[in-house]
Amino acid sequence: MPQYDVIHHHAQFGTDEEQDAAVAVAAAINVTEPGSTGIGGDMFCLYYDAKTKKVSALNGSGRSGGEVTLEKIRNDLNIPDGQQGQIPMMSVHAATVPGAAAGWVDTVGRFGSGKVTLEDVLAPAIDLAANGFPVSELSATFVSF
Repeated sequence: MPQYDVIHHHAQFGTDEEQDAAVAVAAAINVTEPGSTGIGGDMFCLYYDAKTKKVSALNGSGRSGGEVTLEKIRNDLNIPDGQQGQIPMMSVHAATVPGAAAGWVDTVGRFGSGKVTLEDVLAPAIDLAANGFPVSELSATFVSF
């Protein structure tokens, strides 16, 4: 199974690299099971540091575009300042920039071991995408539609 190869690849680094391996597995699943997860979505991380006994969270959900401000949204939707309003689901303002990729970068940077680079972490998924991997009959049937 492809995920085993990713985990095995990172097992050489020891037990303090779980977050590196978690991102590697997430990236591999994006390649091997794109219907289950996707780089075009969001990600969230809870990290427990056994040394400090502290739990940290990382929100990798999508954000509004870089040029979007509350004032712009209010103007575009004709919502007066100080008045509550709603963003219609079909509005361009309802869409977000996917946060998964940035969340992976942040997870490795903030909680990673520091022993491997992001390139190392993503290498197994890149290899799966470039060179292929076996799929089940059921998965092949869904992809063929």
